[in-house]
Amino acid sequence: MTGKVRATSGALVHSAQALARRLAQQARRYQTGGPNRARIPGPVRFVSEISDEQIVDGVFDIVRTQLPRIRVHAAGTLLRADRALAGLDRPQDFFADGVQAQLDHVRTFGLAPAAARRLVAGNDRLTKHKRLISADERIRRIAEAQLAAAAEMLTSTGELTPLYSTLLSTMVGFTRGFVNRYGYEHGLRFELRYADVMSRFPSRSGLATVHQVRGPLLYGSDLAASFDSLLYGTQYAIGGQYKAYSLPDTLALGRVNLVRDSSGQVKKVTGPNMVKQAVSDALRWKRTGFMVPGPNAAPFTSIPPTNLTGWHPLGETTLYICDTQFVGNQIIETVLEAFRRTGRTRIDLGTDLATTPERAQLIRDVFAGHGSILRLDMHELEMWADIEDYYTARLPVLEEFANSELARPDVAAAIGRDTDVYLIGSHEPERLEAFLRTHEVIW
Repeated sequence: MTGKVRATSGALVHSAQALARRLAQQARRYQTGGPNRARIPGPVRFVSEISDEQIVDGVFDIVRTQLPRIRVHAAGTLLRADRALAGLDRPQDFFADGVQAQLDHVRTFGLAPAAARRLVAGNDRLTKHKRLISADERIRRIAEAQLAAAAEMLTSTGELTPLYSTLLSTMVGFTRGFVNRYGYEHGLRFELRYADVMSRFPSRSGLATVHQVRGPLLYGSDLAASFDSLLYGTQYAIGGQYKAYSLPDTLALGRVNLVRDSSGQVKKVTGPNMVKQAVSDALRWKRTGFMVPGPNAAPFTSIPPTNLTGWHPLGETTLYICDTQFVGNQIIETVLEAFRRTGRTRIDLGTDLATTPERAQLIRDVFAGHGSILRLDMHELEMWADIEDYYTARLPVLEEFANSELARPDVAAAIGRDTDVYLIGSHEPERLEAFLRTHEVIW
């Protein structure tokens, strides 16, 4: 590599790492609640009863006429959408075109029109209550999803162009998840932020990062989203997964189980989320010979694929990034609430925390160096230092536990090769860069 190219790559790495650092700080100010408004009434509709045109036109009208009445999270507070997006010329065109781009994108998957539309517009019966909603309610949520994603991008980078270009596949998942899990958007925002971070790192292989890559299921011929991102190194691709959990221990602590049918084939994997997902991903891509499509590969419709042109070997390690800032927000909110509720200048971590037993124990573990008493005059930055120190030490323990499950003889035999995970926190951009260099993803 020439000095000029090395210098340019170094500058791009510095820019991407600076973004990761800035996101780590901004996430501390991020409030995790979602929209709070009355459901829009009307006859309930299946997604198949709503056309693409109705969705796009509805988003256009909502953005054109209702921005002052919609609230979105930006820079840690709820803002009117028109103020959060101030300066964006003709936002109705931008977001309607963006929704159209998502609908066009999913039509390339070879699915029936209604099945493709559900990948953007959400499930017929929504995740939380398993009930249908009106067409107007669904379209309103689709519109609000675009506004929430835009506010996130403007807060983190000030740029909206990537939403419907490099992040188009991530936006498909963001919109669907927003509709399905209305009011719980922190995980979606974290995936969006880190998909953007990964896209900005200069690829040593020259191949662009791919997000929400579709792969085989454990059985059958259907495809579904697999890794949040695929990062292409010079020798192999690395899968990336981004997790925003209020109790990160639940990602790894516990036993993974392989549920088999009468013929012995694994039909389902249960257990802690990270370990379960790592096993499932490995078993899914085992069906393609541990090969994954590159950014320029033709869509595949058969399993195993018949044309591997543009495909790459899948590395044995999966990168997991845990949103430690989200956890920290919840810890600090719980502690400050205890000060407000008790009216005292000191709180007892054994008796004064109004939260679940699991979170109370986590808070006691994080602040173990202070004994059982916290002072009101403890600066918030002091709390953050304790939180980051705790997870810098804790995440490698969770990683080791997860990898011990992945190395179990029955699990390893089912996968057919070594598989492991590498777990870091969102407060550790240096470790992220070191991992990407080690696997020759970046210079």
